[in-house]
Amino acid sequence: MIQVLAVTHSRDVTGAELSLFNIAPSVADRGIAMSLAACSSGELEKKWRQIGLDFIPIDLPKRSGVRTSNGSKLNSLGELVRLPFLTIIAVVRIAAAARRMDATVIHSNSIITHFDCAVAGLITGKKAVVELHEIIAPGIGRLLLGLAVLLSSKAVANSNAVRDQLPRWARWRSVVIHQGIDIERFSPVGPQTYWRKELTAEPDSLLVAAIGRIDREKGLHTLVEAVAELRTRGIDAHLVLVGAPSKDDGSYLAELRTLAARVLAGAFRVVPPVDDVALVLRAVDVLACLSVEEPFGLIILEAQACGVPVVVSAAGGPLDFITDRVTGMLVSPGDPTAAANAIEELFADDEIRERMVLTARERVADEYTAQARAQLVVNTYWEVLHRRKAS
Repeated sequence: MIQVLAVTHSRDVTGAELSLFNIAPSVADRGIAMSLAACSSGELEKKWRQIGLDFIPIDLPKRSGVRTSNGSKLNSLGELVRLPFLTIIAVVRIAAAARRMDATVIHSNSIITHFDCAVAGLITGKKAVVELHEIIAPGIGRLLLGLAVLLSSKAVANSNAVRDQLPRWARWRSVVIHQGIDIERFSPVGPQTYWRKELTAEPDSLLVAAIGRIDREKGLHTLVEAVAELRTRGIDAHLVLVGAPSKDDGSYLAELRTLAARVLAGAFRVVPPVDDVALVLRAVDVLACLSVEEPFGLIILEAQACGVPVVVSAAGGPLDFITDRVTGMLVSPGDPTAAANAIEELFADDEIRERMVLTARERVADEYTAQARAQLVVNTYWEVLHRRKAS
């Protein structure tokens, strides 16, 4: 039995944490005992314990890294001066947790803990695997990320775009393992729900949805403008955003509300995050993901598995699994007219849309299941452990 200590700095269940939730039950069937170390008393601890897995409370110092949370600028001088000392504390605490549970592998699941886990692995003699979920701004952050990868035993990137941001001198230590989903949970077939009426004032209208973080890099202002353009063409389109801000004080959401009040009056809603995303997906007509550069786009796979057509920016991780006009519609980032054209085309031809939906779901079921991903992650653990024995 391989003992894996997964580490994250989050108290909440974000997209990165969903990656662990998706594979943890399946790796357990393959000889892996995965425990999660994170700050206690949050939604993450609650949900992890609910699936019957071991949770290890760990007090990791709060840090935001070299750049601010939105990546727009360097942190203050005071934050940068404190960062090395806080990192040392985190390394010591992770190393102690790994020793206590006699972990075989330390698995870092958040960008702020990658360096911590890599160094903790070195000082404890454990193998460290860092899982890369983000695309960060060019500069010193990418250099430090590359250093963390070099110090680790292996890096797992969830897309080619995420891997390719690494400096060339660190890229060789990484492998791309795409995300996977539970296709039984995310299915076109499910219970009838009231969600349609919660998402729009006009249930018979064309309902476009974006689900996830409400942050500027998600390109939601472009989506508001795209749906507004559809309405100027005489199409009764409505837009719902399901999610919440994660990188600012809500100022971007306030901007979106102001814009929507001007161009989408009566056709725009914001709904807080929901637990059962599949129910919401089955209630919408199209999912749009117009991020400037999405690292992967798990919600896109979930929509495809639920039989929902997708319109996606042609940038970042989705290019790994979206074939234009075959499994989804790809559009230029930041172009509301292109997005409006794609949505209009989808619903102007039922045959094309239905064929696209069917092809997309079949591809997800064949290539992007949680079980398939779990096996690839297990193979990575065995690879790094075998390398240690061979050396």
